[in-house]
Amino acid sequence: MSATFKLTIQSHNPNHRISVYYNSVEIYVKFKDQTLAFDTMEPFHQPRMNVTQIDDTLVAQNVAVSKSSGKDLRDQHSLGKIELEVYVKAKVRFRVAVWKSSHRTAHIKCSHATVYLSQSNKSLNSSCEADI
Repeated sequence: MSATFKLTIQSHNPNHRISVYYNSVEIYVKFKDQTLAFDTMEPFHQPRMNVTQIDDTLVAQNVAVSKSSGKDLRDQHSLGKIELEVYVKAKVRFRVAVWKSSHRTAHIKCSHATVYLSQSNKSLNSSCEADI
């Protein structure tokens, strides 16, 4: 399988006092628990009361998929859309005034991210679950 995934992820920090530092950010696109594409991002800082938009492109090139996943991919492809999962794993630190926390690992899972294969409908928003 080969594909190019263009992702836009928005991170909301509604807190008035805490800012967040994201380090070693990894993004995965998966289908049925099988990784199709992977990328790492540059670390970034998210200020208080901020929405940060992250744009990234992940490339799957000649990825071998299992027989059952291949059948499911073909079935969804014939319907004109594919449901994927997007995972983000990052080391994060929190800052309040001059105090910084120790590093923690954030796991963000975006299930049921639907990719439409026609030019008219390119994507669908997906809610994500975060665990820090």
